[in-house]
Amino acid sequence: MKKLEEISTNKSLYVIRSVSELNSFVDKNVK
Repeated sequence: MKKLEEISTNKSLYVIRSVSELNSFVDKNVK
């Protein structure tokens, strides 16, 4: 059970990182 929680936490962090990178990428190109 603990392992599953770690995996979902890692996925969440990965998604958050991807979204923030995408946002900064868009910011650079739009402005």
